[in-house]
Amino acid sequence: MLYKMSCFLLGTLALSCGAFGASAGVDDVVKLQQSGVGDDVLAAFVQDSAVAYDLSAEDIQQLEDAKVPSTVIVAMLDHGKQLRAAPSALPVVAASPPVAGPAAPSPSVVEPGPSPSAVVYAPAPDQANISLFYEALAPYGTWSQEGGNGWVWEPTDGVRDANWRPYANNGHWAWTDHGWYWESDSPYGWATFHYGRWGYNSRRRWSWAPDNVWGPAWVDWRQSEDHYGWAPLPFGSRFEAGVGFSLHGAHIGFDFHASLDESYYNFVPCGSFLDINLGIVLEPEGRRRDFYSRTKIVNNTYVYNDNRIINNGVSITVVEHATKRKTERVTVVDANIAVGQPIRGERRSANTIEVYRPKVANVAPVEPPVIVARQKAAALHASAAVTAGDRKTATVDRQAAAQAASRRVAEEKALLKEKKTNPAVERKAAAETNKAPTVNASIVKEHASNEAATERKAATEAEKQASEKVRQAKAEATTREKASEQRQPSKPEAQPQAANKEAAAERSAANKEAATERKAAAETSRESKQNAAEAKQSANKEAAAERKDAAAAEKESKREERDSAKEEKTHEKK
Repeated sequence: MLYKMSCFLLGTLALSCGAFGASAGVDDVVKLQQSGVGDDVLAAFVQDSAVAYDLSAEDIQQLEDAKVPSTVIVAMLDHGKQLRAAPSALPVVAASPPVAGPAAPSPSVVEPGPSPSAVVYAPAPDQANISLFYEALAPYGTWSQEGGNGWVWEPTDGVRDANWRPYANNGHWAWTDHGWYWESDSPYGWATFHYGRWGYNSRRRWSWAPDNVWGPAWVDWRQSEDHYGWAPLPFGSRFEAGVGFSLHGAHIGFDFHASLDESYYNFVPCGSFLDINLGIVLEPEGRRRDFYSRTKIVNNTYVYNDNRIINNGVSITVVEHATKRKTERVTVVDANIAVGQPIRGERRSANTIEVYRPKVANVAPVEPPVIVARQKAAALHASAAVTAGDRKTATVDRQAAAQAASRRVAEEKALLKEKKTNPAVERKAAAETNKAPTVNASIVKEHASNEAATERKAATEAEKQASEKVRQAKAEATTREKASEQRQPSKPEAQPQAANKEAAAERSAANKEAATERKAAAETSRESKQNAAEAKQSANKEAAAERKDAAAAEKESKREERDSAKEEKTHEKK
């Protein structure tokens, strides 16, 4: 709800302004209501939406027809007013590129979620489906629609670090009974590096699309005498046991090579291939094209044996020779996570890797925004261990709230209809709106005049003080001169002359001091007059602009009134 009068959505199912002219976000709330979510979930969704709901009477009627609760409609009205009072802007992620690189953007929806808890619990084996990933990855990134690829996830790591790449940062290669296994230090690694596919979004950042087949790592390999390279398999590629790979439905076989360009690949010197953190030894982006042209495709990388997907990749014998290290094979086992226990990432123990790898159904009965909103609603009510008396009180409170919301919705709808059918109401609202700037301009003008008057008064006072100092200095000099003559009447003529010189010097100093003070006072007066003039000029300009806007609004109001009168006459004739 951070945009004013826009169709950007944050946490919605789609970017839609409705087939029947509905305001932004209305159709999305209707879709959620029709999907069967509870009132709490729907309210949480509205509260976390980025839409500044600006409902019309028709919008409210559409929501009521869809049986959206009155409490939710009231929440939309209030939340929309709140956001329009303090608007701001957020970026929106858009379209998905082809395999060979990023494409031009197309409209999409960003779904970062309402900052859900990072704790996700293991479902029953027969309930694990792709929607599990929506909930599990929400704390670590952003869900968005990417054209034909459906819902994809962008990690926050990639947003914070422009150099972040999958199968490159915060992890390393381990040789296992499933071949080359990407062992990740990231809390989401159990999902994103062993299920699903990676590709670029329209902002040249990596995003992940979920899939239901587990593998030790889903990458394409290249090698030369001095470098190894690997790239994430792209969107649209799938693996089927006993059949091999397909790309967007077209069969490929077990050797997957989709003509990926160099931007997809990570390259490292052969001797660094087994380093613990490969992110710090990757060849820089500017050299990828060179290494891409010098390396060749590695064939026979994936095999299916004994119900296991094995990623052979580059030869372990060649790797051991290049790295001068003997590598012991690690065993991959299922993590012992019971139903209802928190899901955790990979866990290494000696030569064993425990990893959570459920059998995931390739369906998504619920979309990401609903999952995340439901997760927040559940967290809000997780500690609701209430007694029977509490439940009764809560029921009464909900009923009272629903009745109050129904009355509020009826009042809002009636007011919106009156505004639409009665031009006088609109003119009155416009007049009130245009009146406020004029009043503000008058206040600014008055404030500027008061400041100028205060500064003129201060300058006048400074001049008076300077004149008084000069007068006092002259009087003191005259008094000293007379006193000197009275004290020494018998002295030679030279002594009165010396006294006169001293008095003259004092008068001169006093005059100089007074002149300096008068000059400073005059300068202050000039500055105050200039500031007052500038403030007055600025206030006049603002007032003129506001009067112009008010005149334009009045003109538009009269035009609408004439149009309304014409329509009424036309209607009467009919």
